[in-house]
Amino acid sequence: MKKTIAALFILTMLLSMSVIYGQSYPSHTPEFYVNDYAGILSAETEEAIMKVSVPLAQETGAQIVVVTVDSLEGQDIESYALNLFREWGIGDATKNNGLLLLVSLNDRQSRIEVGYGLEGALNDAKTGRIQDDYLIGHFQEGNYDAGVIGTYLKLAEEVYIEYDLDEATITDQNVYYKPGTEEEEGKLTIFHVILIIIGIMLMMLDLIFNRGRITRVVLYMIVRNSGRGGGGGGFGGGGGRSGGGGSSRGW
Repeated sequence: MKKTIAALFILTMLLSMSVIYGQSYPSHTPEFYVNDYAGILSAETEEAIMKVSVPLAQETGAQIVVVTVDSLEGQDIESYALNLFREWGIGDATKNNGLLLLVSLNDRQSRIEVGYGLEGALNDAKTGRIQDDYLIGHFQEGNYDAGVIGTYLKLAEEVYIEYDLDEATITDQNVYYKPGTEEEEGKLTIFHVILIIIGIMLMMLDLIFNRGRITRVVLYMIVRNSGRGGGGGGFGGGGGRSGGGGSSRGW
């Protein structure tokens, strides 16, 4: 009986802590492929990204996601990008072919995070050159639209080549996108709130009767696993597996 209670406690704590941990990062927008939290992109740029992203994902499963944030909140951009990539599950669950273009405005840093399935086509050196050629110069001039769309289209081109696809076919104007049709996920539900409350109560009981021994074990497991690469995500295409491949730049 004690083992069963302990197992239930650990499971509850893991679930509740995973919800809390996930709130450190923004939830994706309903559009998913473009998430301009820093407010630096025009409506035209966002529309252009959507016109390429949706048919590309339909044909290949590859998802190229743009995220802009004001700040990395003290994290290094490599950790932030990897954790966000995993949480959103960017890319196809089987092919692991996600790409993330992350821009932190106040930190003046950018990163391209690459899923396992595209590391052959987009290695660290190539993603670095893409940022050097298509992003950095524009960002230094304050032209964020040009930097983002140029980088995005170059990444899309590399995906076309990898899957031997014709760009004209992928970007057929007959394929359109209706904003808001994708299910919005990642919000804190009543179930999550109840789970968190139960987890906190169990933690208090553990502190009172067991001097927090179980809590320490659970927290150790969370900290130990939080820095590991890979792992499936709950959003997007169900991918999110990356070993930290990609490149970072500053401007």
